[in-house]
Amino acid sequence: MPASIVSKQAWDDPREYKVHVVRKVMRRLIQGALSFPNFDHLRKLDDGLRLVQEARQAVEGLRKIVEEHCWALLLKRSSSSP
Repeated sequence: MPASIVSKQAWDDPREYKVHVVRKVMRRLIQGALSFPNFDHLRKLDDGLRLVQEARQAVEGLRKIVEEHCWALLLKRSSSSP
């Protein structure tokens, strides 16, 4: 993760709660993981094929969690709308 993602946040701003700063950082991390094009760089490592497979499975698991979360938010918002 680029250090700039963390360092550019308003950590010392008394109007910004730390939980909001962490939420922004986590959102960027998750977006980065989900947009990762491939894991071919892992093939060069010992047991690389297994690592590639595990990385793909982990990202797909994360994608499912994010999709479920997004659907739950949409449903919640639509049910609370007038």
